[in-house]
Amino acid sequence: MANSHHVAQRIARFWGREADVIHPPVDLARFGSQSPVNGGGGYFLWLGALAPYKRVDLAVEAFRRTGQLLWIAGDGQDGRLLRGGLPPNVRWLRKVPDADVPELYRGARALVFPGEEDFGIAPLEALASGRPVIALARGGALETLTPETGVFFETPMPAALVEALARFEAFERGFDPARARAQAELFSEERFRAAVQLKIKALLAGRTELRDRLPW
Repeated sequence: MANSHHVAQRIARFWGREADVIHPPVDLARFGSQSPVNGGGGYFLWLGALAPYKRVDLAVEAFRRTGQLLWIAGDGQDGRLLRGGLPPNVRWLRKVPDADVPELYRGARALVFPGEEDFGIAPLEALASGRPVIALARGGALETLTPETGVFFETPMPAALVEALARFEAFERGFDPARARAQAELFSEERFRAAVQLKIKALLAGRTELRDRLPW
């Protein structure tokens, strides 16, 4: 099993094997306990571990050019890039307590997701919170976001993100938080659990000595 079609394609390329895809779930209760909001905090949000492939450097440079407000939540290896100095419109919150993360999503105009990831749970957390996403059009983001719930940019370059931010101004006026939430609900824990159980049962169809010991 693979957690995205993006990963399944890599499995096929390197190992010559087919893989069924079961997308990971998002904690809908944690990020949707209140009604959807309109990003009243006025900031864009980058959230995650500061690993090089997540491209916080790309986000910082793009927002340096636009002057829009960007909040960065997270810590890690690429924290060294942020300690070297940030433009006044970029705020580094460092690691945010888990209890504060849902409200951070809810206050954001959009999540900025500039890296290529195997799946990427942060975009779904944003959608579950009723917020849109601005994402690089690569990897798992292509499997979780739709034209109604996010804005894509094609190349991992600051100029491409700057252009996407310009397009976001018009997108934001027609954005529906309820539609974002509905998209996130397609990745519920219930659907994930049912898909995994179905796969296990199929694998054990001819193994009665193991199948009969399943707890469900």
